Amino acid sequence: SILLNIDDNSCSKELNLVFSIDAFKKNSDDKFKILLNQKSLGEYNIKNINKIEIPVKFYCNYNNLQVIDFHYSNPVSLRDLKIGLNESKKFLKLIDFEITK
Repeated sequence: SILLNIDDNSCSKELNLVFSIDAFKKNSDDKFKILLNQKSLGEYNIKNINKIEIPVKFYCNYNNLQVIDFHYSNPVSLRDLKIGLNESKKFLKLIDFEITK
């Protein structure tokens, strides 16, 4: 999850979320979802993906807190892929994140 505190001036404006990511299972046809405050922003194929740009409008509540979640049904560990000993389950690595106009 990513927690954002949005400035009042950015509330209810059209903005873009830009994610640069690296998938652990690069050749997989699996899909994952990105959610903003528990509402889906779309479903994306993990195969050969490295950048996602999503237009959004932040609807601010009393504290302007926004939550971005990534949901994937079958995360893997480095041990599962037989390239390491780490057993932590993962599906992508977030390299960079921007909010643009």
